[in-house]
Amino acid sequence: MQEQLLHRIWQRKHFDHGNLITTSGLPLKIIHYGHYNTHAGPDFQNGQIQIENQNWFGHIEIHVKSSEWKSHKHHLDPAYNNVILHVVFEDNQKVYTQSGRLIPTLVLCNRIDRDVLSRYANLNSSIDIIPCKSNLLYIDSDKYKLFFHRLIIERLERKSNELIKTLTSSKYDWEGVLFKWLLKYACPKSNKGAFELLGERLSLNLIYKYSRNLSQLEALFLGQAGILNPEDEYTEKLVREYKHLKNKHKLIPMTGVEWRFSRMRPNQFPTLRLVQIAFLYSKVPGLFQTILNTPMNEWKGIFKINTSDYWKTHYLPGRPSVYKEKRWGKLMIHNILINVIIPLVYIYGKKTGTTSLSENAIELMYTFPAENNNVLRLWKDVGINAENAAQSQALIQLKSEYCDHYLCMNCSIGQELLFK
Repeated sequence: MQEQLLHRIWQRKHFDHGNLITTSGLPLKIIHYGHYNTHAGPDFQNGQIQIENQNWFGHIEIHVKSSEWKSHKHHLDPAYNNVILHVVFEDNQKVYTQSGRLIPTLVLCNRIDRDVLSRYANLNSSIDIIPCKSNLLYIDSDKYKLFFHRLIIERLERKSNELIKTLTSSKYDWEGVLFKWLLKYACPKSNKGAFELLGERLSLNLIYKYSRNLSQLEALFLGQAGILNPEDEYTEKLVREYKHLKNKHKLIPMTGVEWRFSRMRPNQFPTLRLVQIAFLYSKVPGLFQTILNTPMNEWKGIFKINTSDYWKTHYLPGRPSVYKEKRWGKLMIHNILINVIIPLVYIYGKKTGTTSLSENAIELMYTFPAENNNVLRLWKDVGINAENAAQSQALIQLKSEYCDHYLCMNCSIGQELLFK
């Protein structure tokens, strides 16, 4: 038995209510179960009970064993003086408030459906990556889809917390934070650290200064990344440009050893991604403001970027390849929108009180196709398919924040299976 399960049993009123009595033998009636408290203090606040026709108003505390009241030091905490009922699975000790009042106790061990306890034990002992895998077929898909919206908000809030730290340290430089996060998500995981380091070495003001000259921007990006060498006529020109910018602005480049090229598709090479981002900022220097001023259904068009002519026949400097337009594909654009633009706009809407902006950012994810990764393939194998990007983000949140930590009692699907 775990306390978390008792919380949900109490919250759902899922126990035998016949002839309720306290451990002192007094008749008990529950009028209001209280409001579930997820913060410090008693578990359920502002409840109401009746003992021997006398009404009591206050908080309700829940433990597996009544002795946990003392081991948790509630008997020393005045915050628990207003507890009117102690609900336990097993009574092994009388409990008193800090003020010395004996607290009425209700024991649930013989009032809980044994099937619930059995299903809970099975979930806890499951070795499956998704603990409830074998039972998901018994859940109506409409029920878990209702849970998805909450998960989408949770995932956005989690990303928002990361972004807010960066925004706070930058004194809410929206353009600067967008640039750093764009670098962070414009690359495969193997180069994420290198792109983040480049974000610290590249000044957005400097990018703005040279945004009208694409070759200078390319020289700035590749030179600061430490991966610019004179391989042919064009790259020799870029090297000359970078040397001039480096001396003029006292730039400190990366060493170049931070980058990974092995076991990577050519269209994921850091060189190509960097010149694509340079191209983006040559066309849209004030990127965040442009996004805010553009209807959401047109955001994809902002990121339909290309490269200069040289990179249409190169993936690496000095190594010619077959001519190909090096545009960002739909998957890449959706990745940027889902992981960078939508969370940032969501925060901006909350920060500025523009709630419609935050709400519309969420709704936009419903218009994107579902993502395809290992987590979503895992869900597909157990019969749950994401129909759009909003649902795929919900399933990623469900797996990482609930299933991975066996928080079945906090999950609507887990509760549905337990109390069916």
